[in-house]
Amino acid sequence: MRLAMTGLLAAGLLAGVAQAQTPPPLPPIAGAVGMVDQPCPPGSFGRSAAMKALAQALSTGVPASPEVMAAYAKEGPERDRLAAWSAKNDFADLCRFRADDARLEKQGGVRVVFLGDSITELWGAADPGFFSDRIVNRGISGQTSSQLLLRFEQDVVALKPKTVHILIGTNDVAGNNGPERPEDLKNNLRAMVAVAKAHRIRVVLGAIPPAAVISWRPAIHPAGQIRELNAWIAAFAKAEGEGFVDYGPVLATPEGGMKPALSRDGVHPLKAGYDLMRPIAQAAVN
Repeated sequence: MRLAMTGLLAAGLLAGVAQAQTPPPLPPIAGAVGMVDQPCPPGSFGRSAAMKALAQALSTGVPASPEVMAAYAKEGPERDRLAAWSAKNDFADLCRFRADDARLEKQGGVRVVFLGDSITELWGAADPGFFSDRIVNRGISGQTSSQLLLRFEQDVVALKPKTVHILIGTNDVAGNNGPERPEDLKNNLRAMVAVAKAHRIRVVLGAIPPAAVISWRPAIHPAGQIRELNAWIAAFAKAEGEGFVDYGPVLATPEGGMKPALSRDGVHPLKAGYDLMRPIAQAAVN
């Protein structure tokens, strides 16, 4: 699911934020026909200071200040133009981290890559001190496992990490890119693990975080399916000799939902949830 924040947050978290009218499309990129060295249009595909401030406010459960909201709204037209371009031309959001990946490659790579969707991306907003040029966050909100697989070479392999932490599956269960089979998620995880092994990158597979509801797919009741998929992920990691980490014991209710005190929407942890996840993650990637 792509939102006005280019997928930064799941539906419902930005209720009440004023959005711009449909923006004019980006102009054609000079010389960009077919295969080119630079397919990404001019503009920032990263997160602006206003976007980061808003995400940080939401991750703590505290309303953003009027100044932050005004700065975010002011950036709306350009943000929406880039989001519209990405939705049409860049299914996997390869432009999102391309420039930063190139910078880190020149510095000799990283130690750990955290790859995932909004739950990983918002981890960076809630606990920015956890991430650095050595432990990098490569989460993109709204993504499914198929998009992570397409990003794997650029956003993981090229950075030469010792370890990759993969946390994905919520949006596969939700069908963000259309209905899919459980086997499709499994195949994408198999493929990412195979690529990582070929490059001698250790893998830590994360269990899909608990969720009893998915706000943007209210017809889905995912807790049972998440349990089944997590049992497979755990067994697969063991069979492959790779790591497995389950944040459920600190986040989940007995019924398989997210603890209400740890989430606004039942899917995304608040800072209190990420604070519980951090030592578990550190132990897993170390």
